[in-house]
Amino acid sequence: MNNEDELSNLPSVRWKMMNLQQMSETKHKVALETLRKTLWQQ
Repeated sequence: MNNEDELSNLPSVRWKMMNLQQMSETKHKVALETLRKTLWQQ
């Protein structure tokens, strides 16, 4: 299992992904990019 798989299975990340699915497209893109930057420090 790689680090990305481990992170994506964390309860807080799964919860955030569920919330992302309910957002408008614009908010979804911003929140998803923020999550990616936070998880992978880019």
